[in-house]
Amino acid sequence: SAPLSLRLAACLLDLGQRFGQPQDEGFRVALPLTQTDLAQLVATSRQRLNQGMQDLRRIRVLDTQDGLLNVLSTEVLQRRAGLFG
Repeated sequence: SAPLSLRLAACLLDLGQRFGQPQDEGFRVALPLTQTDLAQLVATSRQRLNQGMQDLRRIRVLDTQDGLLNVLSTEVLQRRAGLFG
């Protein structure tokens, strides 16, 4: 199975494509998803998902303010998902 960072990035991009609202250089997923929901989508534990999300927050790609997923840079997320060299 693919590494968690790749699966999480791909999942967020998919959610953004289907449910995202464009903003600045990224998008907001306006769905009330819990970490348990996301963990199931990327086939991992909630604890490991939390670590993956912390990594994305640390490099300023993800903000989870107000309980919503805000991707701050679609381009960086695409690179993490392996879509660009």
